[in-house]
Amino acid sequence: MTHIDHLVWGVRDLDDGVDTLTTLTGCTPVMGGAHSGNGTRNALLPLGDRCYFEVLAPDPAQDVMNTRGAGLLSFTHPRLLTFAVACDDIEASAARIAASGLPAPQIAAMSRTQPDGEVLRWRLAHVTGHTFGGLAPFLIDWGDTPHPSRLGPAGCSLARLILRHPDHERLAALLAALALDDTIPVDCVPGSAALVADLLTPQGPISLTSTSEPPPSEFFVRGRVQPQ
Repeated sequence: MTHIDHLVWGVRDLDDGVDTLTTLTGCTPVMGGAHSGNGTRNALLPLGDRCYFEVLAPDPAQDVMNTRGAGLLSFTHPRLLTFAVACDDIEASAARIAASGLPAPQIAAMSRTQPDGEVLRWRLAHVTGHTFGGLAPFLIDWGDTPHPSRLGPAGCSLARLILRHPDHERLAALLAALALDDTIPVDCVPGSAALVADLLTPQGPISLTSTSEPPPSEFFVRGRVQPQ
């Protein structure tokens, strides 16, 4: 069984990213921890049962040269990077990807130490051999580790994920190979490449995107305008 596990939102500075998301949603993400060797740290906001929103930023306590954190330093504004699909059996999911004609994803062990000292461990696999960038999810298997969505304030949820791409039919086929459950709608539509997440929050429904264009001075919220 597979389902959307979390969204990754890239920011240049974690504190600023947390403040922005708090303003948008009315809920304050909790600090997660550092990804040693990757040059990043994060904060997390639950989006319901076993689903969450990850704010990912460079970690000032690490040397970020030649790490993922270095790329985030160039961001002028927050934007969605990609999303993760949780797998009960990551080997089986990787095999389905391989059967669809893409390279078999390589599974790697990962870990992160939380501020309270607890170490979270998971396995992760990136889907390669495509041109969809962050619109193609990566796979994650938490095993026996308590899911990160158990921490942080309740009140937000993921209503829908939209994957916009010129080759949307092939992208839809990739997702079909993962056999996602239908709890959260995922729509593959034609258009310029973009990842769009519709969230329901105490401040009202909002949409966050992967667009590389800076947002306007105000974020549009359905039914009203929410100041930045």
